[in-house]
Amino acid sequence: MFKGLKRKVALEQQSGIGRIQTGKSAVSFSLYCRINEYMLAEDTMESIFARAFLNMTWNLCCRATNTCSIHLHHIEWADDSLCVYFAHMKNDQVGDCKRDPRHIYTNPNNPIVCPVLSLAIYLSVFSISGTKNSALFPGSNQYKRFSKYFEMILWKHKDKIMAEFGLDVKNIGIHSLRKDSTSFISSGSTCAPPPPSCNQHSCSLDNGGDSRHLPQI
Repeated sequence: MFKGLKRKVALEQQSGIGRIQTGKSAVSFSLYCRINEYMLAEDTMESIFARAFLNMTWNLCCRATNTCSIHLHHIEWADDSLCVYFAHMKNDQVGDCKRDPRHIYTNPNNPIVCPVLSLAIYLSVFSISGTKNSALFPGSNQYKRFSKYFEMILWKHKDKIMAEFGLDVKNIGIHSLRKDSTSFISSGSTCAPPPPSCNQHSCSLDNGGDSRHLPQI
């Protein structure tokens, strides 16, 4: 019965009834840049928080819940990169996987999306305790805080997003960030990082990860 129902839905979608994609739409790099511009133009304390959270989530290719769990002692410098460690993730519930850091780098060519710059601005504006046990984004529900602001920005500029990117903001959510960030780091026009490095950075395939986060490879 369910097989027949699925077939009926698939045929309706192919004939133009309903939305053919499943889940949230991916946020492309160009849209990611535009969202950064929208947030920067707001020029508020909340926009500074949101940009730091957005850029950390995108560059770490992680879930927003993982960004919420970052503490100061999870972060360290290694040469020219900022290393972030995760001990608990959706596909590593008990922390058995090897805890290699994820590296993020400065972007002097496009400072508006530079994660280190947005993080530095955030830390200079917000009073984050210097103790080793402090959360990078302290608060009871930072996921909801970012989600609410992210949604506000999308709806405020929904007409521009539709005109420029052809996307309905109803189909964009926080998970949309991770959907395309993994693909983007794998799609260098001359010499992209090797797939094992991309997979390890995003945990998309290793340790039972989900290959749907690599839709363009």
